[in-house]
Amino acid sequence: MSTRLVFFVLALSFAMLACSLSSDSTGGGGAISTDPAPAATAEPAATATPSGPKVLLNEDFSQDDVWSTFTSDNGAVSYDAGQYVLATKRSQWFVWGQPESEPTFSDVIIEATVKNTGDADDAGFGLMCNYEDDTHYYYAGVAPDGYLAVVKADGDTEKVLSSDTDQWESSDSVPVNASSYKIGLECANGRVALYLNKEEIFSAQDKTFTEGQVGVFLQSFDKSDAEVHFDNLTITEVK
Repeated sequence: MSTRLVFFVLALSFAMLACSLSSDSTGGGGAISTDPAPAATAEPAATATPSGPKVLLNEDFSQDDVWSTFTSDNGAVSYDAGQYVLATKRSQWFVWGQPESEPTFSDVIIEATVKNTGDADDAGFGLMCNYEDDTHYYYAGVAPDGYLAVVKADGDTEKVLSSDTDQWESSDSVPVNASSYKIGLECANGRVALYLNKEEIFSAQDKTFTEGQVGVFLQSFDKSDAEVHFDNLTITEVK
């Protein structure tokens, strides 16, 4: 396996459109109470059902006009059968997609199911958070040959927070050639953490970016013909 240095990529142009998010439409459980009993019965009032973490976005990619799409000689972002597809035929390349309406979030955890469907078994893929612009954001993910990275893109430099050598590194926490990967990225309260199948596999303290847009990415390394399918993406508030 060749060494995987993080490279500063040429930003692919994309149009960012997106679904309108509001507190009325993004879900999250509110307290639910039954009607109070008549006073004559002397029955105690019902207790409200506690709510869980607030879900800010629940995306199944069934509508093909909510997240950005594009096609170029180097890569493509598209929809296919209710999934969001990122692909590139070029090695050493970075492709990403985002909601088109450009909503911003802070203190959240993003989760999605990802399938590697391309020939490149060294391609990295995952999630982005606190995206301010093309060169300021966090991203984190895994590769099907057992590698992981948590990265901060900050202007002209990229810092791999999960490595002392500034590169993607192999990890026993990442299963090789799994049929799918349930990836999570927490960006909350100065913490950036990568999850796999609901288990935290790396975390770092970094407060450079505290809010921004979210996204998904595909990064090719030595091998070209990389492709991944994203599905069932959620964004949940972190207190």
